[in-house]
Amino acid sequence: MKINLAKYAGFCFGVKRAMDIVIETAEKNSGKIYTLGPLIHNEQVVKYLENKNVYAIDSIDEIPDNSNVIIRTHGVPKLYYEKLEQKNCKFIDVTCPFVKKIHSIVHKNHIEGKQIIIVGDANHPEVIGINGWCDDSAIITYDENFKMPSEYAEKDICIVAQTTINKNVFVQIVQNVKNTCKRVLIF
Repeated sequence: MKINLAKYAGFCFGVKRAMDIVIETAEKNSGKIYTLGPLIHNEQVVKYLENKNVYAIDSIDEIPDNSNVIIRTHGVPKLYYEKLEQKNCKFIDVTCPFVKKIHSIVHKNHIEGKQIIIVGDANHPEVIGINGWCDDSAIITYDENFKMPSEYAEKDICIVAQTTINKNVFVQIVQNVKNTCKRVLIF
């Protein structure tokens, strides 16, 4: 049997960067470190990190005050930063730079009054985090047949995408929105 290795194998840029930072931090720190959810969706990596005293937790409420926290590659809602500060936690943000850019775009355009549309899986941590940068007011869809409600026809729209979605689905949804709305900003 012949095994072919893909030209690009392993972690993406954002995950590689995050892993390097987390491992370096764990080696310098003798106490527990928490991540808000698993650093990445990979059971072997989660177990590897637990062996280095890095633990994935599901809720910010589970984090003890004054803890060391890693904000994972998927990013988190804006409110989480404030909650971590209230708990006097030290945190390192390893949000993927591409996701961080989406956060900035969404936050800026939301403040300017645009309706945010996120093309992606509404239950994915990345999308939940992005939505948190517009006060959880985004329209979220991953349905190629999505039709923009007519009451948005005259509104300013800003469309962003989850980083791992299918480009063809994104293009189709953008076209569907443009069929209804006149002022659409696309990222």
